[in-house]
Amino acid sequence: MGSTWTLASLPSGATLTAYAQWEEKKVQIRVYGDGSKAGIQYGDGSAYTAGTVIYVGAATGAIYANAGDSTPTAKNVSTGFKPLITDSSYEFNATHGSKWTKGSATGTQVSTAETLALPKTSNLYVTGDYYLTVSPKWFAYTIEYYEQNTTGSGYTKVTTPAGSGTAPFGYALQLGTTAGTNDSTKTVTVTRSDITGFTFNSAAAGSVTNLTAISATVANNVLKLYFDRNQFNVQVSYSGDVPPPWSTPRPPTPSALARP
Repeated sequence: MGSTWTLASLPSGATLTAYAQWEEKKVQIRVYGDGSKAGIQYGDGSAYTAGTVIYVGAATGAIYANAGDSTPTAKNVSTGFKPLITDSSYEFNATHGSKWTKGSATGTQVSTAETLALPKTSNLYVTGDYYLTVSPKWFAYTIEYYEQNTTGSGYTKVTTPAGSGTAPFGYALQLGTTAGTNDSTKTVTVTRSDITGFTFNSAAAGSVTNLTAISATVANNVLKLYFDRNQFNVQVSYSGDVPPPWSTPRPPTPSALARP
């Protein structure tokens, strides 16, 4: 936008020298954390309050305290932004879905690097809102197997079979026919082993066949599977007379052994 000057008392034929002062175009940037799981900090580790508008020089990346300021602060967005984890059960792990998006938490993905380098258009920073998504850490779980004892009065933990694995924090753990992780339902399905001569009893006292949420305390992530001993009825039949009760013969006496 141009400027208009009104000149007065300028002698005819005098030379007028005009100077132009340029001000860098500023864009507005906001960066949002992932709820109570993670906030935001600058890439150099200095503080930033998630969601706060910052005024950035489109060409230089210099940060201005206010939109109307002509002199920038000492900070620059070229350092990027990175997560400030506030819940230790979460982390930035691109393999497990961590990312940066633009426009909203479900918007266009712009980066899977832990430190977000703000994208440019035609080598200039542009106005935009950026969102962080972090991932739950994966914690270990175990599957214990118990066999019914021969008297049927209780169960004994066995070392074989046994199971173990890892699952995302907060996901449910359940038994099923096909193992897998469903991020939509936040469910991990595991399969169980069979034990020859035994039948799985999901109703046995002490059974734990599912977990509502994987815990950061590994000792809590245990499935306990109980198996009852199979029993069979044996029928013996005879043809002819029923034989007398079987008895164990007594050993011969010493005097009997001494006979010629």
